[in-house]
Amino acid sequence: MALTTFKSFEITSSIVPESSSVDGRNWSKTTIPNRNLVTKQFVFDDVPETIDRPSNCPEINPNKNLWSILKQRSERDNTDPCFPNPCGAHAKCRASGGHPVCSCIYYGNPETSCFEGECVKTHDCSDDRVCKDFYCTDPCPGTCGRGAQCIVRRHVPVCTCPVGHTGDPFEQCRRLGPEELCFPSPCGRNSKCEVAFHVAICSCLPHFFGNPVQGCR
Repeated sequence: MALTTFKSFEITSSIVPESSSVDGRNWSKTTIPNRNLVTKQFVFDDVPETIDRPSNCPEINPNKNLWSILKQRSERDNTDPCFPNPCGAHAKCRASGGHPVCSCIYYGNPETSCFEGECVKTHDCSDDRVCKDFYCTDPCPGTCGRGAQCIVRRHVPVCTCPVGHTGDPFEQCRRLGPEELCFPSPCGRNSKCEVAFHVAICSCLPHFFGNPVQGCR
């Protein structure tokens, strides 16, 4: 059995011999500290294009030997087009038809670098925000007309004229005149409407009581 090999590979283990030889070829190692683990980097002195599996391959530890490590590394490199990751920084790689496909979750160039945002769609934001250019923003500015008020309900801006005003909330709202505030009357049955400080005030007629807006009895 033949296997395409690499000039170097790495093993993370706490048990590695000081020096080894396989099939008459010498190995050298470099110890690199990494917290509680030790990474051993082995380099072939002379590597052919292919190497046959030796019958007396020495074990690096009780569970792995040199041949199995080379085989696993080669199989992974030959079958996973996203290893090593060919995409730009913060990009996502997925395999499609044996080829890597790079994409950004938010925005940017997946071949060079992607950038983070707050949202992809509006439902990623709170009820009073919408997703615009990958950020949750207030949809009210510039939506309603002059003098109108804006309230966001389930991501949708709603424009209304304030109390005591009339008009098209998407165009312009104007204050009602004294003669307009009580006509038609905003009050309920058996009540009267009066204007005070540019506001319509409802009150129950004499000998009646209750809520003058809903109706007095």
